[in-house]
Amino acid sequence: GIINEVSKTTSKPSDVLKLANQNLVTYIKNSHIRYVTSFYVSINLDTKLLTYSKAGHPAAYIIRNQQIIELETGGLFLGMYEDEEYEQSHVQLEAKDRLFLYTDGLLETKNSTDELFGIDRLHQISIETKLLPVSEAETLIYKSVQSFGATDEIADDQTLIIVEIN
Repeated sequence: GIINEVSKTTSKPSDVLKLANQNLVTYIKNSHIRYVTSFYVSINLDTKLLTYSKAGHPAAYIIRNQQIIELETGGLFLGMYEDEEYEQSHVQLEAKDRLFLYTDGLLETKNSTDELFGIDRLHQISIETKLLPVSEAETLIYKSVQSFGATDEIADDQTLIIVEIN
């Protein structure tokens, strides 16, 4: 929707989020939705430079040689304040890096004692599955979250995207 349309006018992640935010402020005032989160990333395939910006969304991360590189920037939810500015940063990707983009529904899965799955568990299983093909790693991560959960009921969306750099 909105981000797709806005990204046709600029490729700079912080500007994409700023323009999407301005579009969403009016829409949200007239809807039951309170806010929208987003993590926007752009990868230059020639130079392997990853540029990113976020709006209230959990920070994506990279696994490089069994280490976590958090992709953290500042920026509030989309649709809250019309003049919100979004920080932008970049990281140079290397061969065999794995980029992990995910929704907070994975982190907020609770077990029978109301303990959250959390970012530390997600990081750990991401490192443990680093040498597996991406599709197998995704499956094992989803299974780990599911087996951690107390019920089969999912309270929030659980989305995971893994991108491996050649």
